[in-house]
Amino acid sequence: MSLEVNLASQQVKKEPISRRTLISILFATLSAATFGGVFFYNMLLNGQITSIARENSQLERNIQVALTGQSDYALLSSKLKGIESILSSRTPIDSRLNQVLTILPSGVIVTQLDASQDTLRLSLSSADLSALNAFLDEGIDRLSQDDPTISKIDMVSFSRNENTAEYVASILLTYSIKDNE
Repeated sequence: MSLEVNLASQQVKKEPISRRTLISILFATLSAATFGGVFFYNMLLNGQITSIARENSQLERNIQVALTGQSDYALLSSKLKGIESILSSRTPIDSRLNQVLTILPSGVIVTQLDASQDTLRLSLSSADLSALNAFLDEGIDRLSQDDPTISKIDMVSFSRNENTAEYVASILLTYSIKDNE
């Protein structure tokens, strides 16, 4: 059995859209648009929050590093002031000894050294009596002229070592102590 349906001959009757349906469609469209807008705005805000959180974290690390650096600076500054205080109160033994060594004739050697805040005791030896004599005559005068802090120069002893055939002189330099030395 065959049934034929002729769709072309049938006319579809359009019913007018009711006001209620139109309002429902309009409300659904506005709701969807509002939801989409709020969704994209929320994503934008989340991106900004993440970016701000990263910047905040970086700033906190920078502050922590700066605070650590500041405390390190304070500690270092304190230590440097302590070192400066020690150095300023230290006896300038090296410069005093260097002053003697620069005028010491060749052939005269320092065999013993004893230094304190206000004295420098040297034992000098030489196989050549004339070299030792040159230092005792000219070197001592030059020392007292070059260094105004030397208040007294004493020859403690002078001898000849029979075993080594060397002459040995012991000299004591006394310095006047100044606050700025």
